[in-house]
Amino acid sequence: MLGKRSDPMLWMAVTADRFELPLCVEESATILARKLHTTESTVRARKLRQNSGKICGYRIVAVEEER
Repeated sequence: MLGKRSDPMLWMAVTADRFELPLCVEESATILARKLHTTESTVRARKLRQNSGKICGYRIVAVEEER
């Protein structure tokens, strides 16, 4: 499943401050979750809820790729 791209999105973990600097950028939520040592459902939930990231130190952002 790692080779397939189900959505044209880039998933990013960004700093939880006003700058939102990228910490990790991946092509899928699954790969990002592995890098962050968490589950895909946690990554998707954090993005959906737009958590502030103050507790864990990062926020999850998904952006569409330009083609």
